[in-house]
Amino acid sequence: MSTTSNEEPDIDDLLRRAEEAARAVESAPEGEEERLDDARWERIEELRTAGGDRALEGARAWAASDSHVLRGLAADVLGQLLPFTESATFRASCIDTVTPLLGDAEPGVLGNAITALGHLRACSADDEWDGAELLPFATHPDEGVRFACCVALGGGPVERSPDVLDAFLALMEDDDDDIRNWA
Repeated sequence: MSTTSNEEPDIDDLLRRAEEAARAVESAPEGEEERLDDARWERIEELRTAGGDRALEGARAWAASDSHVLRGLAADVLGQLLPFTESATFRASCIDTVTPLLGDAEPGVLGNAITALGHLRACSADDEWDGAELLPFATHPDEGVRFACCVALGGGPVERSPDVLDAFLALMEDDDDDIRNWA
C-alpha cells in the first residue's frame, strides 16, 4: 500500500487499486474469478480501514459511472465504510449515494446496493428503518438480488412489519437453498 511521507495511506492510490481489482474480476479467465474477487475485497478492506471522506468521494464517482463494474464497486465500498458511519452525516451521505443504485438494471449492482444499504442501516440503532424500499426485491427474478434482500432485511434494526414478515415467509419457500436458509 502506498503511503505519504507521514505514513498516512494514499487514498487515491487505494481507489485506483480497487478499481483495477474490480476490472480484473470482470475480465478474469475462467477459474480465476474467485481468487481475483478475493483481491478485490482486500482492496475494499484497505479503503474501509483508511477511507473516510476521500473514499466516499471516489465511491460517488463510481456510482455515477457508465460501468456496471464501477457502480457495483461503489456499492460494496459504501457498504463497508462502517468505521466512519458513527457520523450521522457521513452515513447519510453513503446512504444517499447507494439508494439510487436500487434502480440499476444490472443484477450484480442491484444486489451490491441492497447489501450495502442493509449494512449502512444496520450500523445505527437510532435508525428507524422499516426496509420498505427493499421489499420489491424479495421477488426479483435474479437469485442474487433475492439473497441480498433477505440478508439486508434480516440484519440490524429493521422494524419487522407485517410486510417484511410476509417477504420472509415467501423467501422461505424460494427455489434457492441459500435464500431459504437465510430467510
